[in-house]
Amino acid sequence: MFVKLKLPPEGYFVRELALSFVALTMQLKDQVNIEYDPVEDAFEIRFKKPRTIYDVFNIAKEVLESKVAFKLRSPIMNVNDINYVLSKIVGVKSRLTYNDLMIKILEKAITQKNLNLGELGIVSETRSPKLVSLTLGSRDVTAIQPFKIESYEKALALNKPYSLKYEMRLSEAWYTLLASGYALAYSGFTEGEMVFISPSLTTLTKVLELNVPYDFLPSLIVAATKLNVVPEPKTAYLLYLALSLSESYKYVEALGFLNMVFTRIALAQNVYTLYERTEANLEPLMSFMSRVSNECLRDLSFALRRTLNPRTYSSKLATFASLLYEGIFKSKPPHEVVYYGVREEVKINKETRRIITSSKCAKKLWDELQ
Repeated sequence: MFVKLKLPPEGYFVRELALSFVALTMQLKDQVNIEYDPVEDAFEIRFKKPRTIYDVFNIAKEVLESKVAFKLRSPIMNVNDINYVLSKIVGVKSRLTYNDLMIKILEKAITQKNLNLGELGIVSETRSPKLVSLTLGSRDVTAIQPFKIESYEKALALNKPYSLKYEMRLSEAWYTLLASGYALAYSGFTEGEMVFISPSLTTLTKVLELNVPYDFLPSLIVAATKLNVVPEPKTAYLLYLALSLSESYKYVEALGFLNMVFTRIALAQNVYTLYERTEANLEPLMSFMSRVSNECLRDLSFALRRTLNPRTYSSKLATFASLLYEGIFKSKPPHEVVYYGVREEVKINKETRRIITSSKCAKKLWDELQ
């Protein structure tokens, strides 16, 4: 089976989900051949028998179901999405979550296997004085709210002036593909935000170029998205990701970088807007964490996880995370980072403990920050 996937234009969240779908296909290892054409901004995906794109959809369903079981909840669907998307694609009207919707879309595709896959190579964007429109495949169904967050996002200026009408419509084949990308990238609903982690295009293409087991990438993303923490403060979040993924560093070291895109979608009064979209290279942080994790896993997990939990947040822990982050990038001297960690105390369940309790960890941090 051959599938050509044309990427949505840059600046749209659905592009990140399409890239996440490509990453998910890497789970098939040597049963799939993936090539990227930079001229057409498209991926050509060849599945080796007996594998097909429907195997990827099944992997996506299993990934999302495991996240649901892991208690990564999602918001209840917007009423318009229930009336105009859920009912049209799935054939039911009920108060489901967006996780439920994605699973049902994938189940239908896996069962019926009748999608028009040629539509995945069709992307059109039109702009006029009155309208900005993105169409993926045919214009069968309107996009759900979380897919068209740019409609309300001034920073991207997709629909300047803001009185312009903005619309996104897509076919069922595209809905299924984006549901697969959603399954991989979705990282939870915390503090009124939907959070997603997706690979950058440069990371994807580099993995495909190198002779590495490229199924490590979707596995790494699944592990990252199951952490289920608030992505704030950003320094603590990136450090905790790097610590949690440090066992995969041997593959990242071969790449020389690991650029990931972090998307935060805010929900307020049934309107989904882009709160933040940033790209970060995790390689330097993963490199550091791979060297100190044996001695410091317990202390660093304690400090960083609690910093990212609003119920256990401590300004002292946040300060330590910030100092450690700056120390890794050589903007703070080692003694300032380590001394703060072993000196400062935080109260946990009416008991007091220092941030860094292990002398071996303190020494390792000192050595590696030099």
